[in-house]
Amino acid sequence: MGLAKIRLHNGDNIETVVDQSSLLFGQKVACREIAKGEPIFKGGIIIGVALLLISVGDIVDRNSLRSTFSEF
Repeated sequence: MGLAKIRLHNGDNIETVVDQSSLLFGQKVACREIAKGEPIFKGGIIIGVALLLISVGDIVDRNSLRSTFSEF
């Protein structure tokens, strides 16, 4: 998973990741295909599990990720 550090737009090429829509600062995008049920890492830490197949360039958010963090 990648993290946008600058605003990116449709068609911007950052190696193999190109999304269908603009990305906002801090949004997470898949740098490789992630299978349903596969753990998702950010900074070497598991932050959740994929709820569905996530393709390269897809935005990774609450619609595609179930957090593994406990809610307090």
